[in-house]
Amino acid sequence: MDEHVRSWAINRLALTRLREAKNLTIEALAKLATMSERQLRRLESGETPTAYYRTVADLAAKLGCEPRDFAYPAERGRAGDPAYAAAVARGLNPPTPLKMQAPNIPYTAPDPKFAQREVAIGVHESTTEFRGSSYPLVGFHRLMQCELGYATIRTPFAIVGWVRDVLPMPDDAAALLHAEPGHNAVYALIRREIDGLVPKGVPILLELTVYATSAEHGALLSHCCTHRIPVKTLVKITARRRSEAPRGFPWFPAGAIRPWAFVADDVITG
Repeated sequence: MDEHVRSWAINRLALTRLREAKNLTIEALAKLATMSERQLRRLESGETPTAYYRTVADLAAKLGCEPRDFAYPAERGRAGDPAYAAAVARGLNPPTPLKMQAPNIPYTAPDPKFAQREVAIGVHESTTEFRGSSYPLVGFHRLMQCELGYATIRTPFAIVGWVRDVLPMPDDAAALLHAEPGHNAVYALIRREIDGLVPKGVPILLELTVYATSAEHGALLSHCCTHRIPVKTLVKITARRRSEAPRGFPWFPAGAIRPWAFVADDVITG
């Protein structure tokens, strides 16, 4: 259980985004959570990289979210790992200590060790039912395949999980997708927990970004985010043509840019 993990690493960018979504100042949230303004500022700046579960749970309650929306159990030695701290500072969610130097550019690739683990336990070719038909389900392995071959992949995929964030589609992405900003054209963060990828049995979070050009799909994703309803999305890959301006598609977490995107072809709940 989460409450038995004493120390939690803070994803400072996620914490700031959740606070601002509630239109709360640091001072206001600190008062609600019965903590000092200085303590909250240190958490959001990254100066204090961890907090006790009691503090994390109190913040989550006041923000109307789950502790894991902005914090992760800090196993012994993780918070002191410079590469781990640098990744968290960039808004990333590393589930295990990083054993490599943190990159100087926004992270845009899936973790290969989870893709390898999916193959090892035989879940890399999982499928799911969608309106009576079976479609390949996106996991770490399929995400890596998409990263490497996005310009040639024409297969539709299914993405399932909980909608954790929805934002208006940026103008550049809207232009690439021929969508009209302000008409429920959005991009959404869909999170799925995958079991069996680590020995201790802790689910690993797979976070995927889905673009919705349809007003109907955008409204449904926003509704599911607000009301915490799981979704299934049928997506196809859209890639920026080489002849187009060097712009791309923002992905969650903020700062990650890809030359391709998962674009919703259909969205259902459940």
